[in-house]
Amino acid sequence: MRSLLDHAHTTAKKKPMIIAFPEASDDRIRRAVKRLARDKLAYPLLVGREEEAMPGIPLIRSDTMSARKAMRTAYQQIREAMGKTPTRGELREAARDPVVHALILLHHGFVDAVITGIAHPTAHTLRWSFRIIPRQPGVKRASSFFIMEKHDAKRERVYLFADCAVQPLPSAEELAEIGMLTAQSARKLGLKPRVAFLSYSTHGSAQGDSPERVRRAARIAQRRLKTIPVDGEVQLDAALIPSIAKRKHAGKLGGRANVLVFPSLDAGNIGYKLVRLFGRYAAYGPFIQGLEKPVADLSRSASVDEVVETALFISLLTQGRRGRGKKE
Repeated sequence: MRSLLDHAHTTAKKKPMIIAFPEASDDRIRRAVKRLARDKLAYPLLVGREEEAMPGIPLIRSDTMSARKAMRTAYQQIREAMGKTPTRGELREAARDPVVHALILLHHGFVDAVITGIAHPTAHTLRWSFRIIPRQPGVKRASSFFIMEKHDAKRERVYLFADCAVQPLPSAEELAEIGMLTAQSARKLGLKPRVAFLSYSTHGSAQGDSPERVRRAARIAQRRLKTIPVDGEVQLDAALIPSIAKRKHAGKLGGRANVLVFPSLDAGNIGYKLVRLFGRYAAYGPFIQGLEKPVADLSRSASVDEVVETALFISLLTQGRRGRGKKE
C-alpha cells in the first residue's frame, strides 16, 4: 500500500504546478524551493525583493515602484468587483506586501497555488486570502483542515482535522458546512470520508449547548452528504475505537472515522497539536477550503520537509484523483 504522501509525490511529479512563495527571505523556503525545482515536483516562483533572487528560480519583484503601483490598482479592482471599497491604509499595505502580490497572481491565474505563513501569523494569511480570493459557489464561510498522517509497520493512519485555524465558534449550520467541505477535501485526497462531529457527549450522554449545537450540525450534514457516513454528536474514543463505539452505541462509523470535526477552534487547534507532539503525527496545513483557488498556510515552526510536503499535498488536493489502492 502506498502512503498518502507517496500518492501526492506521484501526482506532483506527473503534472508540476506553479506555486508562489512570498516569503523568499526565509532560509527554509529557499531550501524547499530549491528541492522542489531540482526534483521537478513543482515550478516554484518567489515573490519578493531583488536581493532575494535565487539562481534558476523565477522572482516576481514586489519592491519596485511600478510593481507596487500595479498591485495597488489590481487590489482595488478586485475589492470593488466584490462590492467593497478599500481604505487608503489598506491600499498602502496591500501595495507593499509580497503575500498580497502572490495572492493577486493567484487570483488572475498566473500561478496555480500560494503557500505562505512560515514568517507570518495565520491571521495574516487568512485576512488577505479572504479579501482577494472569492469563495466557491454556495460556500458561506471558508474554513480549514489539517492532514494528520503517520505510517508505521502495520498501516498508514490518515485523518483530516477541521477546523483548526479559521472559525472560532461556528454555529450548527457553519459546523455542518465545515464537515461537508472537509469530506470533499478527503475525497480529493483519494480517501473515503467517514465524518465524526466531536463533542464531550455521545448521542445525548451529556447535556449542554455545545453538544446540542454539534448534534444539529451532524443532522444537517447527514441530510446533505447522503452517501457519506456521518455521526454526531460523538466522543473522540467512540469515533476512533470500534469496541468503544459499540459500547456507546455509536455504530454509524464503527469507530473508524477519518474526518474529525471539532466543535470549536480552541478544541481543534489544541487537538491537532496534541496529536502532533505526543502522538508523533505529521501535521500538514492548514489548507484553506471553500475558496476558488488553493492557498496553504504554514506553521511558523515548519521544517524544510514540511514545506516540500505541503506543496505535494496542495498539488494532490488540486488535481488528485480518487483511488490509490486500499483506503484509510
